[in-house]
Amino acid sequence: MVSTLISLLLCGFAVIGLSSTTECPVPAVDGALEWLINSISPAGLLKSYNAPHKSWAVDRGYAYAQGLGAIAFMLHADSSNSNYLSHAETVLSELERRILAKNTVDAVVIYVPFSFELSSSEASSKVRSGNAAWVAEAFALHWLLTGKDDYASTLIGICNFLVEQFNLSGANKCVRGGPDVSWCSGEHNIDSYFVLHLAHYLTGDGTYLSVANDVADSLRGGFWNSAQNRFNQGIGDPYRALDVQSWGTVWLMSNDQTASYGDARTRSLDALSFADSFFYSTQASAINGFSVSGYGPYADSSNSFHSEAVWSEGTYGVALAHLRLGDTDRMKTIVNDISSMQNITGGVLYAAQETVVDISGEKFYPFESVAGSGWLALVCASNQYMFWNATTNYAGIADTLKAPTPTSQPTNHPIASPTNHPIASPTNHPIASPTYHPIASPTNHPVVSPKTNPPVDPPKPSMKPHTRRPHTQYPILLVSRSPSWGPHRRTKRPPQPQSPDCGTHGSEKRY
Repeated sequence: MVSTLISLLLCGFAVIGLSSTTECPVPAVDGALEWLINSISPAGLLKSYNAPHKSWAVDRGYAYAQGLGAIAFMLHADSSNSNYLSHAETVLSELERRILAKNTVDAVVIYVPFSFELSSSEASSKVRSGNAAWVAEAFALHWLLTGKDDYASTLIGICNFLVEQFNLSGANKCVRGGPDVSWCSGEHNIDSYFVLHLAHYLTGDGTYLSVANDVADSLRGGFWNSAQNRFNQGIGDPYRALDVQSWGTVWLMSNDQTASYGDARTRSLDALSFADSFFYSTQASAINGFSVSGYGPYADSSNSFHSEAVWSEGTYGVALAHLRLGDTDRMKTIVNDISSMQNITGGVLYAAQETVVDISGEKFYPFESVAGSGWLALVCASNQYMFWNATTNYAGIADTLKAPTPTSQPTNHPIASPTNHPIASPTNHPIASPTYHPIASPTNHPVVSPKTNPPVDPPKPSMKPHTRRPHTQYPILLVSRSPSWGPHRRTKRPPQPQSPDCGTHGSEKRY
């Protein structure tokens, strides 16, 4: 017993072997979830990093981390673990309150601050499409899984923001990085595609599906590098980034793409082969010195720079991609290979070592993080397929989880039509710089309020219609948890002159 305890202290959770099935080691997953719970600040938001000696991290919660953490909690909630749903709602409710405080009352378009100061009401003035989409995804998943529309109006406002960023100019139709950004990121567009697709099902608003379909055309077109058989970092930007390969694979293997295109699997295998060739690295874990092998975020096109970092978030993203391809053995190997990056606290290091990750000199740090811990919990959830799996049968998935399925737009969250309330200028939104002037919504993709018509994908005849549950009643929704192996991380994008949305810390850079 003593020797086992010593081994755990020395190795974190690395000594816990994988089971013979696709399940993750439960202590590792439970540890990550417990660390996430302990990272919820007194105010209700998640603290993104455990880095007390870094001024930029000590009192900061990034919007992306809030969305990711809430999603991780919800995917593990079931009748025996209803507290996870409670924790998700704690984060989502405070997140919604903070967001709405930075927007005008009854705003049709809702702007999401890039990050929040945990101990005050201060928030970043920067607004980015990627982190907004992750926040919206969390609100949408809550609605889908529970049948409760508590956050519907905020979800709709954020989706309207993504529609507002949609750019129809030129051959490539894509969601721009933000009000002050003309550049289109592959990651932002994958994020936006999935949440707009789901929001269409939840609200019945055809505009969301129309924009999602246009984004899909560009992901298959302008974002795809046919010469190298992989995804570009952005439209007109061939820089080599990891996450767009793994997330692009998850997008390609989502139901609507595999059903429509015969080459989805071939492209997915090509993108992951490219990731293996250019991003795979080995380092010693800062926790115990044990060797870990995984993926770094960047490799420039001239091969003059290759990030040697082993980055948990991005590595877990590759594991999820293999899981969606059906290669559970490869997924388990990837996750097991970085198991020494999980501390005895349950927290997963963002990077194995302090490492320069791009030609600008930016560094990743070995801090316990929501990004690493949240992705471990996400990939190991037996319900991980509920995340980023665009389908024509959301109702069938919800039926599998025994959750009530929304069938109409909520009546208790009215949003005024833009025809009566024009989209406010950024000067009316405190978080947007007054010098920026967001592009007006394209005439064929108006930012509109949700329609009351039913979704295109009707529920199965055997399903009960959606009824609102009391807020305090937990849904009988999720099957008992049996995690599938694998954590995931997210890659950062080096500074680009055409994309001033670069942040300064960790995976938040791209969102």
